Amino acid sequence: MTERNAHWTRTLHEAWGIEATLDPLPGEFDLNFRVTAKDGRSFVLKVMRPNCEAGFVDLLCAAHAHVQAHEVDAPMPAILPTRNGAQWCARPDLEGEDRLLWLLAGLSGTAYAEFR
Repeated sequence: MTERNAHWTRTLHEAWGIEATLDPLPGEFDLNFRVTAKDGRSFVLKVMRPNCEAGFVDLLCAAHAHVQAHEVDAPMPAILPTRNGAQWCARPDLEGEDRLLWLLAGLSGTAYAEFR
């Protein structure tokens, strides 16, 4: 396991209480990880780029909630709140820069970056 993966694995456990392994997923600007929990559940951990504005993550969370509320048949992953009930949290990366993190329920299928 890389030092980066180990760091975010610990952070996931601290913020969400989930013991898991992380595998990197493609991302344009941010870090994305496929999370495989020890109990078999799957998630996607989104680690936003440094200096990402909280309002942007709030907007993403609101978009997910809107689709879930209005398009009940759309395959939209649920946002899993942190241990304290927040939709996202801020934690430092290995360089000490704050990152905003949020966690999505996993959906089966092929990642867009891997689709041909």
